[in-house]
Amino acid sequence: MRRLLFLFGLHLGICCHATQQLSEQLGAINSESDWETRKSLYTDIFDSLLAADIHSINKIVVDARANKDFDFVSSSLSTLAEYYLYNISKPDSALLIINAALADSGQISTSNLAQLWQTQGNIYHAMRKLDSAKYAFEASVDAFETINDTSRANLGLNYLTLSGIYLDQGDYLTAVTYLDKAQSLPAYQYDRDYKLQTLNNRANLYSMNGMLDQAVEFRKEIIATADNNANKMLLAITYLNYASEARKLQEDSLEIQVILDGLTLADTTDYTGKIITFYLLYKLTEAYSRQDMTNAALEAYQKMDFFRSQALNVPRYQMIYDRADAEALYCLQQFDAALTKAQSLLTNALQDKDAETIMDMHRLISRIQAAQGNFEQALNHYQTYNHLHDSLTRINRSNAVLYMETLYESERKKRIISDQNNKIQLLATSNAFNTKLLWGTIMASIMLIGMIYLFRSRQYALAKTKLQQTFSQKLLDAHETERKRIARDLHDGVGQSLILLKNNANTQGDESLAQLAGQTLDEVRSISRALHPALLTKLGISASIEKMLTDLDESTDILFSYELAPIDGLLPPDMEVHLYRFLQEALNNLIKHSKTTAADLEMKVEDHFIHVMIEDYGVGFDPDITKHSLGMRTLYERAAILGGQLQVNSMIGKGTSLSLKIPLAHA
Repeated sequence: MRRLLFLFGLHLGICCHATQQLSEQLGAINSESDWETRKSLYTDIFDSLLAADIHSINKIVVDARANKDFDFVSSSLSTLAEYYLYNISKPDSALLIINAALADSGQISTSNLAQLWQTQGNIYHAMRKLDSAKYAFEASVDAFETINDTSRANLGLNYLTLSGIYLDQGDYLTAVTYLDKAQSLPAYQYDRDYKLQTLNNRANLYSMNGMLDQAVEFRKEIIATADNNANKMLLAITYLNYASEARKLQEDSLEIQVILDGLTLADTTDYTGKIITFYLLYKLTEAYSRQDMTNAALEAYQKMDFFRSQALNVPRYQMIYDRADAEALYCLQQFDAALTKAQSLLTNALQDKDAETIMDMHRLISRIQAAQGNFEQALNHYQTYNHLHDSLTRINRSNAVLYMETLYESERKKRIISDQNNKIQLLATSNAFNTKLLWGTIMASIMLIGMIYLFRSRQYALAKTKLQQTFSQKLLDAHETERKRIARDLHDGVGQSLILLKNNANTQGDESLAQLAGQTLDEVRSISRALHPALLTKLGISASIEKMLTDLDESTDILFSYELAPIDGLLPPDMEVHLYRFLQEALNNLIKHSKTTAADLEMKVEDHFIHVMIEDYGVGFDPDITKHSLGMRTLYERAAILGGQLQVNSMIGKGTSLSLKIPLAHA
């Protein structure tokens, strides 16, 4: 005991001596009259101040402000915020610090401002405030994209983080877009850790869409690519995700081996490493418990105690401890306590609509009831687990279909960009034609050869553009046909299975399962309706448009006034679908962006045209700025397929009007 007191006193004395020494250094620095000299000296001792005398950094910031060196202020506060976030786990304090730095945003260089936004995004991400994190990272991206950085590694990290956030929120199209941007940067070719992180995000994308085999292949590629110098924390995260996929594939031995491999890499000296180790130990406890390897499960459970005090104020971490407690109580054969804990977790999961936890708790309760000899109750919970597992499998299959739709949308965007490049090339060809024609007036022989050559080139380019436009129309038509088929399969296949599941649950008196099945059925029906407007086939184009307007009027705060002339039979069926999609896109844009309280829609037949007019009284926009947006390009693309003339008139603060004339002869 005396030796311990001696060592503590010695350590305290060393710390006090270090603090006193730093204080003396600060005093010596303050005596320097030149700011640049002081700044250089501050930089030399900054890391030491973080570890020993963090409050002295405020004096440095005050000195930098007094000398109007706001870039030094921003970099100092950014480093301080990261210290609060990663070293002492105080994200709230870190956020206050970074917001104070951003208060000087008008006087900070673009590169430093980009770093500040990135740090703020990391803080919000750690706090699970995903929308705020998304805003901060996108602001950082805008700033980084203006910097002439050959590697653009920081920009790439923003792309990867944004991809992960959009993936968590279920926006797969945007997630894929940011992931493609990250992979297109030079850093992907020469930065090993950056490449591994990109591959890891790609694997997450497959895993969250139920495409587990593809996800596992990416995990194996990451592990095979890594060497002794690779980021061990990143590899530990890879093993953590790999273990989840092994469990879903019901490969229990592989899951345990992957977790053990991950634990050899995790580093508990920093906060992130502690979190990863904590999750790996929990998964190991659960895996051993499922295999009835009770001693191994309890050993892994006991190792989790190192993080328990830090998890008390974080609900998602505390929930993991509760699940581990339930498994440990089961292994200790304290079945009543284990059952109480598992039932409490099941109740909370039902409130949070956490399907995976609901399924796991039914399985655990089944095991506990079986151990207590309550075989009927055990069978009921196991059957519920099986029903949920089957439902989740069907949903994953539906997600896989939607993911393929997302990939199609991504390819469609690339095709639009390719079309624009073709138009640019065509314009360049025309300019070359005019230039060579001028020279041809001087050189008759060259003029003749040049004109023939350029004429043929131009004709080829025009023919190619026309062919691409025809292909675009056929691709959209094929897309509509496929959407219709997928919608029908969802309705007839997954929908009928969910109805049967709901009826069985009602028969068995399982209200929670019946409610979950009903909610899932509603989601499947909503997806089916979004994929293909069935009313278009049943009621016709006029009634379908009126039904769409009625639904929008009831489901939004916008008052829709409309006057619709009957147009049934005036357009071929495929053109009716394009007109319906055009109106759907236009009205969705109006609801999303106009901030109007009222809108008018008129559709009439005049001469040989169908004339559609939409007008709102909202905030308006600048057409020159937004004409290249995805929404506007989609409207113009649909109008071109209809052979119509689209005019969009808008002024900021004056609302927006849209006019489409479709020639009946063309249709």
